[in-house]
Amino acid sequence: MANHAWVKTRKVMKPEQISDIIENLNKTKFKNLLKVDYHLATLEEPGWGEHTWLVSLGKMQKVCWLETSRHFEISHGGGGGSLLWWLDISITNDVALRFNGNISDDGVSGKWKGKENYFPTLKSYLEDKLSFLPTEDREKAIKQELEFNEFLGLSEFVS
Repeated sequence: MANHAWVKTRKVMKPEQISDIIENLNKTKFKNLLKVDYHLATLEEPGWGEHTWLVSLGKMQKVCWLETSRHFEISHGGGGGSLLWWLDISITNDVALRFNGNISDDGVSGKWKGKENYFPTLKSYLEDKLSFLPTEDREKAIKQELEFNEFLGLSEFVS
């Protein structure tokens, strides 16, 4: 079972607003490389929630949904390494910012607010994630992550 992260808020989240957030991230951070498919659940075609988004980046895919109008959730499953973790964090952060919500994750204790300009690039995310490593080891690990993106055909995220 995959870990999940979620945003809970007292404000009502509408599917159009979530779609706008994801599309804005696609334009501003993900260089229009995301393919976003929205799905409204029906009895014939159920989804993760009533409103579900499949967000694809190359061959990798994320799923997120509105559990309720005040609870947005995303699954961490799907592989893809740090690039997809950065995508997860970007989506949950921007949903939390838009609705003044709290982010939680079943893999981490506590809850927190979204932050403005949070990890604007993959490299900034990697530098923070690997900050515990000595400089030389951190630079080597970042280089390996970026080479992995080239291998996936996502050279747009190498710089």
